[in-house]
Amino acid sequence: MKSSKKSIAEWKRVRDNLAWELSNNPSLELMRTILLHSYHKPPFQLKHCSLYCSLLPEDYEIRRNRISRLWMAGVLEMGNDILPEAVAKSYPMELISRSLLQVKERNEFGMPWSFKMHDLK
Repeated sequence: MKSSKKSIAEWKRVRDNLAWELSNNPSLELMRTILLHSYHKPPFQLKHCSLYCSLLPEDYEIRRNRISRLWMAGVLEMGNDILPEAVAKSYPMELISRSLLQVKERNEFGMPWSFKMHDLK
């Protein structure tokens, strides 16, 4: 099965609609502040991974290995010299450091094992 990829024009429409809502809807002011702080200048692929996580149901807990596999299947586009597994495993830590993912459970070594999207309420 081939994954569906959005065209650049489609992603621009998503961005523009989201930007309009965040700018014009006063009830989204807190979300706007959080997103501006956490989403400032990340790598392009990291934005895709973050948006992918936002599709998960509220308070949905997802394991690190599962989210990495999902990203590799449909979000990440890699060059020949980079292993997708290495990139996909590093992105959760990037999203945690930007407060976009919240650690729910850690393994015996203290490494994040499962996550959920950070509450924006």
